[in-house]
Amino acid sequence: MYQAIKRFEADGVGGAVENGTPWSISGSVGFYLEFFRFLKYKGKPIKTMFLMGGNSGFRKKVFDSTRYNEKSVGDDFTFSWQLTQQEKSLLFLPSVSIKHMNKIGLLNVSRYQYKLGMGACSYRHTVSPGIMHLFEKLPILTFFMPFATMLWIGYAVLRKRGIGEFFKFVALLPLLYIANNIWAVGFYRELRNQKTNRRREIGEKH
Repeated sequence: MYQAIKRFEADGVGGAVENGTPWSISGSVGFYLEFFRFLKYKGKPIKTMFLMGGNSGFRKKVFDSTRYNEKSVGDDFTFSWQLTQQEKSLLFLPSVSIKHMNKIGLLNVSRYQYKLGMGACSYRHTVSPGIMHLFEKLPILTFFMPFATMLWIGYAVLRKRGIGEFFKFVALLPLLYIANNIWAVGFYRELRNQKTNRRREIGEKH
């Protein structure tokens, strides 16, 4: 990553992720849901707003202006987004990858998807406050997200990984959809929690 930062004169670079548990149904479900935006493929470096913490590197100077203190899932997205708001240059290298050893077991995957949903709600309040305002007004929209997510993942797999892996995605689609709904439940719970906390803070001020 250090050599890539120097070569491309970027402030931060990140790479792709490969499925480290392709033999596991539950592991593959978790992999597609968590990393479909970072699938490996042959391509040139592209500018990005988000880098994954597990396969990224940054110039030392970026930490002078933005502190990265990972407390929960999604904090790496918040950090990289904040850097782009400071006009820092971030690049995604699709051909530079690591293998991720995914959680195994449907129960473990389900619990982690719930946690990821809560984390996504937290960082989205920073990254997309306008969209989150809409979700707060109409929280039922949360449970329509899995429909869009399945289409998004399917498109990403087909375009980046080819028809062979796309068929694997299709075979896993029922489990992917169920697990993504568990993610939506976590998102919904955090949405309600943050709304309740804000109301409590307003009440305390008055």
